[in-house]
Amino acid sequence: MKFIQKLKLTVVLAIGIFSTAQAQITTKDFSEFNLEQKTQEFNWFVTHIEEYYGLMDYKEQKWNFKWADLKAAYSEKLADPKMDRDAFFGLMQKFVSEFHDAHVSTYSFRDYLLGEQKFNTLGFFASRDRSVEGDILKVNFVIPQIFMDQNTVQNGDIIQTINGKTPAEYIQTEITPYRNLGNEESNKTYGFADITFQFNDYSSNRAKGIAEVVIKRGEQTFTRHIKWRQFDIYELLDLLNSRSYGVEAQAQKVFVGIQEWKSPTTFIGKFANPGKEAFKAKMSQKTSKPDSFEKLNLLQVENSIQKLIANDVLVRKAEPTNGQSLEIGGLPFTLVPSTSGLMAIYQIEDFMYSRISCGAYQQFGDFYIAYCQILRGEDYANAFQKLKDLGVTTLVLDTRSNGGGYLEFGYQLIRAFFENKTPAHKASIRINEEWSGTFKEVSELKSAWLPLELKEAYGDIWNILQKDISEGKLYSSPISFMGVSELTGVSNPWKGRTFVLVDEMCASMCDIFATYMQDTNAAKVIGARSMGAGGNVIGIGISPRTKIALSLTASRIFRLNGDTIENNGATPDFATKTAQGESFWDAAIEYMAPGTKPASK
Repeated sequence: MKFIQKLKLTVVLAIGIFSTAQAQITTKDFSEFNLEQKTQEFNWFVTHIEEYYGLMDYKEQKWNFKWADLKAAYSEKLADPKMDRDAFFGLMQKFVSEFHDAHVSTYSFRDYLLGEQKFNTLGFFASRDRSVEGDILKVNFVIPQIFMDQNTVQNGDIIQTINGKTPAEYIQTEITPYRNLGNEESNKTYGFADITFQFNDYSSNRAKGIAEVVIKRGEQTFTRHIKWRQFDIYELLDLLNSRSYGVEAQAQKVFVGIQEWKSPTTFIGKFANPGKEAFKAKMSQKTSKPDSFEKLNLLQVENSIQKLIANDVLVRKAEPTNGQSLEIGGLPFTLVPSTSGLMAIYQIEDFMYSRISCGAYQQFGDFYIAYCQILRGEDYANAFQKLKDLGVTTLVLDTRSNGGGYLEFGYQLIRAFFENKTPAHKASIRINEEWSGTFKEVSELKSAWLPLELKEAYGDIWNILQKDISEGKLYSSPISFMGVSELTGVSNPWKGRTFVLVDEMCASMCDIFATYMQDTNAAKVIGARSMGAGGNVIGIGISPRTKIALSLTASRIFRLNGDTIENNGATPDFATKTAQGESFWDAAIEYMAPGTKPASK
């Protein structure tokens, strides 16, 4: 998105989305990887972290470490003569995990090349289940083509140990050291889902050979020896086709980028459309690369697959069974009668491309072009007003497992709850030439749709940054990413009772949204503390030799009350034991009853 990318305003969860460059990389054998080469490669990571990471001082104090000591400790590890390219990748994952930051991560770039992405699986999906049986790892889908004998693993089986470790121990030793989200509960939920089905991390090196799995089924306990299997994306989709994920349909209209901006909220969108038959052909051929797929943004397909798997298998959300589905203005609602009146539930899966509405498509070669618009505050407000006309008295915004997205997209939803102007978030950014130069560049842009007040605001920010630089500051004074200190409201805002549902996988823009609704008293929050990914993530680039991609948090975003969102998130007004399943809904609906007051925090 040209304007937003230009200003680096993307606020996304790195485990869900990562921007990749178009490049051809040949997988090489790095077994001959001497100390000088490893040191040069390590220094590439160190230099970029020192240049762009916007939370270093905060993290040092929060997690009680010193950056200088951390660098020295990992520099010593490079002397291991057995360290090849994959081992170095694992070391770099551990290195950045020391920051306890959901946005700071490394990925093997080859995993994002077409056909190179690898998935490791034991042949079944399992996830965290906090039920009457306790905090357990429960099987919820078996890939039938792998297990012809359904007695090997069955839905509902409880995994007690893998290779002699309980799920909690396995997460602590095999997953969290390589991917630390900065929230213990988030690490558990993410880790539980990653134990038996792993992708895009150091799992390609962890998941090998035969796993000894102890399973409890009813009153029986038995041991199974199961082989780890690895698939590329097309082989995996072939296996999952029987599950009817609709991935082919997802691949037929994939957002590639902005063709032309018409205004801050409207643009001409560009979409790849390889078509169903081409998609099937690609899956069957596997090694060949049809032209249409060369131009396809595979990342969007992969993200769609990940979301489908996550929502349908790993973190299935049970809604009230007595609800009625309804769509208003393209927004899906579930209407549920309650003792306090009619309630409308709106599930917000992310603040990404689902927040875009596009018109008819016109085909141009391998691409489709359409006139698109970001869903505006007015669009949300109009839909909410129609709910009111139907007799809805309570609006429930379900952001559980919402991985975040763009700041502008979240702000548009926020606008629907205010008639007058309301404050925008402020952030402290890591000062460097690129950041400060961007604000100056925007202030000097000559564009018909760029508001004058925005240009002036960015000019003011440029002056603030110049003053900070002259004073030798590494981190800026608080500034507004959006350029304006206030958001404009709408003429018909929703004024009814409002609740936001959160869990430990509500991250980034979801953290920002939930805390904003709390700080302005626009809603009460129900569930578990959100992840606390409080900054904007930027893709730094690809390391020169090992081709490892690095993403960093470049800023520290503050709540309206001045608190830091990072590692803190939104603390619920009404905390529940678990934020999933029917037991959660029973508790949530009870909290929503008029007159119920939050317990003191």
